[in-house]
Amino acid sequence: MTIFYRYAKSCGYDVSVHSDTSYKAVEDWKLVSGWASPAINWGYEQGIIGNGSLFNPRANIVREEAATMLSRYIQGLKDLSKIHLEIH
Repeated sequence: MTIFYRYAKSCGYDVSVHSDTSYKAVEDWKLVSGWASPAINWGYEQGIIGNGSLFNPRANIVREEAATMLSRYIQGLKDLSKIHLEIH
């Protein structure tokens, strides 16, 4: 999830969230490392992860899960707006 989050941010997409604690609705949220929390929270709010299931951050991801996340991420990019940055 952090890869998707960082890539969207580097491309100028708005990765802001409505609440910094939205992801805490998932039962195993305490297993998420602090450094990954912003990305996990963003992915949860975007519907990329956590749709009625656990995050299970210590488990290996399987091909099906990765494909589902990638598909949701690509679909979600269509809804994200780009931030217009001015370089001085």
